[in-house]
Amino acid sequence: MGKLIELQEETKKYNLKVESILFEIEKSLKDMPENPAITKLNESGSCYTINSSELFKHDNWSVTFHNFRHQYEIIFEKLNSCINVERKIKELKSIIEIGKIKIGVRTERLHPKVIENLKQVL
Repeated sequence: MGKLIELQEETKKYNLKVESILFEIEKSLKDMPENPAITKLNESGSCYTINSSELFKHDNWSVTFHNFRHQYEIIFEKLNSCINVERKIKELKSIIEIGKIKIGVRTERLHPKVIENLKQVL
Protein backbone atom coordinates (compact mmCIF):
# COMPACT_ATOMS: atom_id res chain seq x y z
CA MET A 1 0.00 0.00 0.00
CA GLY A 2 2.97 2.31 0.63
CA LYS A 3 3.87 2.39 -3.07
CA LEU A 4 0.33 3.44 -4.06
CA ILE A 5 0.34 6.29 -1.55
CA GLU A 6 3.77 7.35 -2.80
CA LEU A 7 2.50 7.25 -6.38
CA GLN A 8 -0.55 9.35 -5.42
CA GLU A 9 1.70 11.95 -3.78
CA GLU A 10 3.96 12.11 -6.85
CA THR A 11 0.90 12.45 -9.10
CA LYS A 12 -0.40 15.35 -6.97
CA LYS A 13 2.98 17.10 -7.20
CA TYR A 14 3.04 16.60 -10.97
CA ASN A 15 -0.52 17.94 -11.36
CA LEU A 16 0.32 21.01 -9.26
CA LYS A 17 3.39 21.68 -11.41
CA VAL A 18 1.30 21.31 -14.59
CA GLU A 19 -1.35 23.70 -13.24
CA SER A 20 1.37 26.19 -12.34
CA ILE A 21 2.83 26.07 -15.86
CA LEU A 22 -0.61 26.49 -17.43
CA PHE A 23 -1.35 29.42 -15.15
CA GLU A 24 1.90 31.10 -16.26
CA ILE A 25 1.05 30.56 -19.94
CA GLU A 26 -2.43 32.00 -19.43
CA LYS A 27 -1.08 34.94 -17.43
CA SER A 28 1.48 35.63 -20.16
CA LEU A 29 -1.28 35.74 -22.78
CA LYS A 30 -3.34 38.16 -20.71
CA ASP A 31 -0.33 40.43 -20.10
CA MET A 32 0.79 40.69 -23.72
CA PRO A 33 0.78 44.14 -25.32
CA GLU A 34 -1.92 45.54 -27.53
CA ASN A 35 -1.18 46.62 -31.09
CA PRO A 36 0.68 49.95 -30.82
CA ALA A 37 -0.64 50.93 -34.27
CA ILE A 38 -4.24 51.23 -33.08
CA THR A 39 -5.92 54.02 -31.14
CA LYS A 40 -8.76 52.87 -28.94
CA LEU A 41 -11.93 54.94 -29.10
CA ASN A 42 -13.66 53.36 -26.12
CA GLU A 43 -12.70 51.74 -22.81
CA SER A 44 -13.39 48.17 -23.91
CA GLY A 45 -11.18 48.49 -26.99
CA SER A 46 -13.93 47.18 -29.26
CA CYS A 47 -13.74 50.35 -31.35
CA TYR A 48 -10.48 51.76 -32.61
CA THR A 49 -8.76 53.53 -35.48
CA ILE A 50 -5.72 52.46 -37.45
CA ASN A 51 -3.72 54.18 -40.19
CA SER A 52 -4.45 52.91 -43.67
CA SER A 53 -0.71 52.39 -44.19
CA GLU A 54 -0.88 49.67 -41.49
CA LEU A 55 -3.72 47.99 -43.37
CA PHE A 56 -1.77 48.04 -46.62
CA LYS A 57 1.44 46.87 -44.95
CA HIS A 58 -0.09 43.56 -43.89
CA ASP A 59 -2.64 43.35 -46.70
CA ASN A 60 -5.30 42.39 -44.18
CA TRP A 61 -8.32 44.59 -43.56
CA SER A 62 -9.91 42.27 -41.01
CA VAL A 63 -10.75 44.08 -37.81
CA THR A 64 -9.67 41.06 -35.75
CA PHE A 65 -6.25 40.89 -37.43
CA HIS A 66 -5.22 44.25 -35.95
CA ASN A 67 -6.82 43.70 -32.55
CA PHE A 68 -4.13 41.82 -30.61
CA ARG A 69 -6.33 41.53 -27.52
CA HIS A 70 -8.92 39.63 -29.55
CA GLN A 71 -6.25 37.33 -30.95
CA TYR A 72 -4.83 36.58 -27.48
CA GLU A 73 -8.35 35.80 -26.24
CA ILE A 74 -9.08 33.29 -29.00
CA ILE A 75 -5.69 31.67 -28.46
CA PHE A 76 -6.47 31.44 -24.74
CA GLU A 77 -9.86 29.85 -25.51
CA LYS A 78 -8.27 27.40 -27.94
CA LEU A 79 -5.68 26.35 -25.36
CA ASN A 80 -8.35 25.96 -22.69
CA SER A 81 -10.25 23.58 -24.96
CA CYS A 82 -7.25 21.20 -24.99
CA ILE A 83 -7.59 18.26 -22.63
CA ASN A 84 -4.06 18.08 -21.28
CA VAL A 85 -0.79 19.96 -21.02
CA GLU A 86 0.91 18.11 -23.85
CA ARG A 87 -1.95 18.99 -26.19
CA LYS A 88 -1.87 22.66 -25.10
CA ILE A 89 1.85 22.93 -25.81
CA LYS A 90 1.45 21.15 -29.15
CA GLU A 91 -1.43 23.48 -30.08
CA LEU A 92 0.55 26.59 -29.10
CA LYS A 93 3.55 25.43 -31.15
CA SER A 94 1.26 24.76 -34.12
CA ILE A 95 -0.34 28.21 -33.86
CA ILE A 96 3.11 29.83 -33.82
CA GLU A 97 4.40 27.74 -36.72
CA ILE A 98 1.36 28.17 -38.98
CA GLY A 99 0.47 31.73 -37.96
CA LYS A 100 -3.23 30.93 -38.01
CA ILE A 101 -5.86 29.67 -35.62
CA LYS A 102 -8.95 27.68 -36.47
CA ILE A 103 -12.12 28.54 -34.59
CA GLY A 104 -15.00 26.32 -35.53
CA VAL A 105 -15.29 26.51 -39.30
CA ARG A 106 -13.33 29.73 -39.78
CA THR A 107 -9.60 30.30 -39.72
CA GLU A 108 -8.04 33.57 -38.60
CA ARG A 109 -4.60 34.70 -39.65
CA LEU A 110 -2.59 36.06 -36.74
CA HIS A 111 -0.66 39.31 -36.84
CA PRO A 112 3.13 38.76 -37.12
CA LYS A 113 3.69 40.74 -33.90
CA VAL A 114 1.26 38.44 -32.06
CA ILE A 115 3.29 35.46 -33.31
CA GLU A 116 6.49 37.10 -32.04
CA ASN A 117 4.87 37.71 -28.66
CA LEU A 118 3.71 34.09 -28.49
CA LYS A 119 7.24 32.85 -29.09
CA GLN A 120 8.21 34.47 -25.80
CA VAL A 121 5.75 32.22 -23.96
CA LEU A 122 7.57 29.07 -25.04
